[in-house]
Amino acid sequence: MKYTILSMMMVWNLILAGLPLFAAEASAGLEVAELSREKPVDFTREILPILRKNCLACHNTRDAEGELNLETPATIAKGGESGVAVVPGNADKSRLMAHVRQIEKPFMPPRRNKVSAERLTPHQLGLIRLWIDEGATGEVPLVSQDLKWRPLPFVVNAIYTTAISPDGQYAACGRGNQVFVYHLPTRRLAARLVDFALAKGSLAGAAVAHRDVVQSLSFSPDGQTLASGGYRVAKLWRRDQASANELLNLLPRGEAVTAIGVAFGQARVVAAGSAGGVQAIDLQSTLPLWHAQIQGQAAGQLACRQTEKKSLCCSTMAGCVPGKQRPASVPPASRRRWTRAQLPG
Repeated sequence: MKYTILSMMMVWNLILAGLPLFAAEASAGLEVAELSREKPVDFTREILPILRKNCLACHNTRDAEGELNLETPATIAKGGESGVAVVPGNADKSRLMAHVRQIEKPFMPPRRNKVSAERLTPHQLGLIRLWIDEGATGEVPLVSQDLKWRPLPFVVNAIYTTAISPDGQYAACGRGNQVFVYHLPTRRLAARLVDFALAKGSLAGAAVAHRDVVQSLSFSPDGQTLASGGYRVAKLWRRDQASANELLNLLPRGEAVTAIGVAFGQARVVAAGSAGGVQAIDLQSTLPLWHAQIQGQAAGQLACRQTEKKSLCCSTMAGCVPGKQRPASVPPASRRRWTRAQLPG
């Protein structure tokens, strides 16, 4: 029993004697590499990447823990709530060096963090110490980078907004970042609005109206202009007059036209075909208003009846009534396409 007590006392004395040694080793901190070089340390190229990876997540302009911002040499020189962080020309007296070497608490970066920051390597510590000893100078140039917009996913195609023209002829809808205009009487797609300035050689933006989701649409009182709005962006689309030489297809499937009725003062034509087809067409949009299938000569008669009293009716058998001349060609179409209007300034 006596020998056991003596042995325990000897072990305890040895532990107490070794504590200063362990404390001395712990206070030595992380190893710092001795660097010998002719060129001075470049802050932007050599120091900033180290800080950006391990420090700037908590010490930046927006979120400066301890009021310490490590983004530039100028902000580092201001220090934080604990005082001066860097003593230019003397890394051994700089608090920043003591924290990143993990000599003084809090150790930086913390051992448990959310950005996977790791304690600095001997070479990284050597660069920081050499930079401080050289005067802790440098500038971070402002580099403007072009924004690279990513296209909206294909599945983002919900309709958030719609609009109907005052005359009830057209309906516009914003599907994702695209705008479609439909002709209501025929339920056909009349136009798909495209802002070619968004393409810039990219296939992803070649057929879209906005970069982001279209959130609002509105027609002008005359129905000639459509306004579309997204996030902080509004665009005006105007129905431009097409070429006067553009041909107008009066009947579908290539059916031969045997009679035409045109009402004076109205932008409408009614055509009858050899197979009994009768179709009314709006000359402003070149879209059909209605279509019917009638047998016999009644198709040509209906084409004339559907027009007003002041009209011109022409057929292959009876010629033109009134008048003696048969029209050589159909009046040129006035189809209009939607293009983005250029705003002043």
